[in-house]
Amino acid sequence: MVGNLNVSFQNMLPLHKVVRVEAKVDSAEKLKMMVHGRTYGEKKTTYAVGECLCITSFAQTYCYQIG
Repeated sequence: MVGNLNVSFQNMLPLHKVVRVEAKVDSAEKLKMMVHGRTYGEKKTTYAVGECLCITSFAQTYCYQIG
């Protein structure tokens, strides 16, 4: 579940071009995860950056710890 999502669009996405999306988990504690990401093109032009606070349920957290 998403607790908070912020996206900042910096440039227009080009049509018919390949873009890349990268994301990484910056922190994870108990039921919360902070994820940052960005969308960029081949010349390293950034199109959007974002951050998300993800809230997991107890069941999901328990399954991750077991698996």
